[in-house]
Amino acid sequence: ENFENVTSSPQYSTFLEHIIPRFLTFLQDGEVQFLQEKPAQQLRKLVLEIIHRIPTNEHLRPHTKNVLS
Repeated sequence: ENFENVTSSPQYSTFLEHIIPRFLTFLQDGEVQFLQEKPAQQLRKLVLEIIHRIPTNEHLRPHTKNVLS
């Protein structure tokens, strides 16, 4: 619900500059958990869901290569 407020904010571009690298570091450096009930796996799933919900627009363009790699 509040995610839509963030994406329409004037600070959205700055938000992406800070959060995308942190999300990607978390996903790349974190240990994969194969049990869905593990909190770490639930958090990884949530981070992926947030990344997938980010609107594809000009604000995301500078981060596209990193997100897709």
